[in-house]
Amino acid sequence: MSERNRRPHVPSVLLIACVVVGVVAPAVGAVPAESERPAPDGVVERTVQAGAVDVTGLDVPSEATTGEPVEAGATVENAGDTTATVTLEYRIDGQVVATVEVTLAPGESRTLTLSGTVPALAAGTYQQGVFVGGTENGRTASLSVREPPAPVFAISDFRGPVQVRTGEAVTAEAVVGNTGDATGTTEIQYRIGDQVVASRNLRIDARETQTVTLSGTVPSLAPGSYRQGVYVGDQARTTSLEVRPRTTPRAVFAVRRIRAPGEVTVGDQVSVKATVRNVGNASGSTALEYRIEEQVLATRRVQLDPGAETTVTFDARVPDLPTGSYLQGVYLAGTDEGEEADMLVSAGPPRFVVSDVRGPPSATVGERIAVRATVTNTGRSTGSTELQYRLDGQVLASESVELGPGANRTVTLRATVPDLSAGTYAQGVFLGGTDRGQTTSIVLEREPTPTPTPTSGSGGGFTVLLAVIALLVTGAASTLRRRRGG
Repeated sequence: MSERNRRPHVPSVLLIACVVVGVVAPAVGAVPAESERPAPDGVVERTVQAGAVDVTGLDVPSEATTGEPVEAGATVENAGDTTATVTLEYRIDGQVVATVEVTLAPGESRTLTLSGTVPALAAGTYQQGVFVGGTENGRTASLSVREPPAPVFAISDFRGPVQVRTGEAVTAEAVVGNTGDATGTTEIQYRIGDQVVASRNLRIDARETQTVTLSGTVPSLAPGSYRQGVYVGDQARTTSLEVRPRTTPRAVFAVRRIRAPGEVTVGDQVSVKATVRNVGNASGSTALEYRIEEQVLATRRVQLDPGAETTVTFDARVPDLPTGSYLQGVYLAGTDEGEEADMLVSAGPPRFVVSDVRGPPSATVGERIAVRATVTNTGRSTGSTELQYRLDGQVLASESVELGPGANRTVTLRATVPDLSAGTYAQGVFLGGTDRGQTTSIVLEREPTPTPTPTSGSGGGFTVLLAVIALLVTGAASTLRRRRGG
């Protein structure tokens, strides 16, 4: 081997020692781990991930309420010689309630705020603090935790039915208040026995009350007495309830009220109104009657659903009753179930009727005739009226008549036939100033006018004699006709 090719001899032990020193040397005097990352300008930036950052200051509340927001202020400082990025944790009783990441240059200090919510803890004193994430490196302080204000519900009143039937609708009412300092929600139940009939969720503000209506159906219970009531949490208000067996559905009608006149006169037309309600549990119809005493004056029929009502109108005429006080009412047909009211009935004015008029069938102008008629007072009070004899519309005779209730009288009216043309005319007797009366026909004749006959000498006396005889014959005929007509 030539001299120039000879390499210096290095002992093997020395080589091994160098290798060991090269491997172990980094671990001696260890510093925080560093990572390299290219900066935007190409320069490698080294960031300390942890170890040199400390929490140097803490500003936290001494009291807080479960479920409410809470904040912690913390001052952190990077005591190392390289930039460091760490996560800070705000913990209460070991529970992390807020985190924040921060990057600090060497020697930099910063104050941060961490916001969170107080966890669900029982009232008491706990440790709170801000720590470097994943470590116990931090600062702590005591925290007194209060439980939040709670609603306090109370039942102040309950009203329910006294008696029900199984299967029918039922309604109860209660007054519930929140005497606590916070708004809250609770369930209220209406029970019969141990069965829940109806329930509702209530939201009531602090120091407020609500009136609650609960409606349901009576459960299938054996007939008997039960406790009914409303329940809120462990509170209850109850009363006794009688439960009866369910009945077959049927319509049941009731007359609620009537509106009727209080004073009337015989013959008046009256209008009476009545309110009718179906208080049963099925649809149906019924007949109604309007009566004065026992006389049915009008009827109506109605059809109603359960719980429905209607107003019915009856029109009737007041019957012929003596003056006095009577009972009127609207009733379920054929029964005495209904509503009644008093009615004062007065007889009213007298009522006259003319009948049986008899007059001559014929007469001569200027003749004196007689006409007979019967007048009756059909009213309930005494009164007077004037009777008039009219011929062809002319009043030729009149007479005043006074009659008591139900009385009648035959009156004779005498008159002279007016100067009318021969022919057939209407004659009759009427109540004065009215067209109420009765008529017949009469044939009028006129006296023939004698024609003088010229004579001479002694013949004149004979002509006068003939004229006298003619007048006597005419007069006799007229008298005969009057007698026949009378």
